[in-house]
Amino acid sequence: MMRLPESAAEAREPQTRLTIGDIVPPFSLQKPDGAAFEIGGDEAAGHFRVLVFTGAVQPTQAVNDALGRRLADMRKHDALVFRVQAQPEGSGSTNIPVLIDQGRRVAEAFRPDGAPIDAPLIVALCPNQHLLAVASDAGRELDALVSAIGREARHYRASEGERHAPILQMPRVLSPDDCRYLINKFTIEGNTFIEPGHGNQNLTHDYKMKIPEYGRNDRIDHWVMNPATVRFIDERLKRRLLPEVRKAFAYRITKHENYRITKYEGARGGELHGHRDDSEPRVAHRRFALSINLNSEEFEGGGIRFPEYGGQVYRPASGAALLFSCSILHEALHVTKGRRFVLLGFMFGET
Repeated sequence: MMRLPESAAEAREPQTRLTIGDIVPPFSLQKPDGAAFEIGGDEAAGHFRVLVFTGAVQPTQAVNDALGRRLADMRKHDALVFRVQAQPEGSGSTNIPVLIDQGRRVAEAFRPDGAPIDAPLIVALCPNQHLLAVASDAGRELDALVSAIGREARHYRASEGERHAPILQMPRVLSPDDCRYLINKFTIEGNTFIEPGHGNQNLTHDYKMKIPEYGRNDRIDHWVMNPATVRFIDERLKRRLLPEVRKAFAYRITKHENYRITKYEGARGGELHGHRDDSEPRVAHRRFALSINLNSEEFEGGGIRFPEYGGQVYRPASGAALLFSCSILHEALHVTKGRRFVLLGFMFGET
């Protein structure tokens, strides 16, 4: 039996540099104020990212000219462009955000064999962290790099058919009566609000909480604590969803956090990007996120997209389950008309 490498660093041995098509491991650069910037963090992931390693503190005239000529084209393709230099000095005023690569440690992972260490280097990453292109001569190769971004962007923007997020969709997990039953629970019960956070496990009655993730103000969660309601949901999922999860993902779900009935209504506000559901230590045990629309015919907008995997927006019918890994970046889009009610759950097992 062959053993697969356990880490991205191990996978690259004895090869010392990343090549086109590789999944780039997580890494951080430094902002001029000293703060760390995760290139795969929530605010950057899901976009094309272009890293312009200047080599020297100030970019050469060839780099400046090439960027000035094609910067608008890169941004048109939803690319985030960063100038990356080895030292914090000389960042000055620029219309391109500056990041610091101390000791050029990150640049070295991308630099083609034989390229001088001080030479400029331009790297393009796909929304899902694959290495798309490397230009070691900005003056001659940037046009080809921008064309590669454009070709890939057309695939990512395809609304259907060409790309599909690694998710499971199951129809009729909840009946129309089931959906109405849960909406009534939200409306009638649990109208005590508690401060935003990760819930209060000591309460024995349903309650509500505003969820201001990244500053959004259109979401209220109703935490289901009533044992009878929990059993009702458990029974539906056990018979209509969990066997399919076991088959599709070879994973046995045995546990879940408290279910939530969530309402989205009104202007979203806040920062317009997605998040992951297992990124904090206290929620690292989560394996799958569950979303079941309860009233799809009564609202507009309100879909879910997975920007690392393309532009498709998923908007299942009422009662249909959408299940996906908590490690996947996802974004709940704002409702443009009406109110969206959805049953949410975070599920896991013994491993």
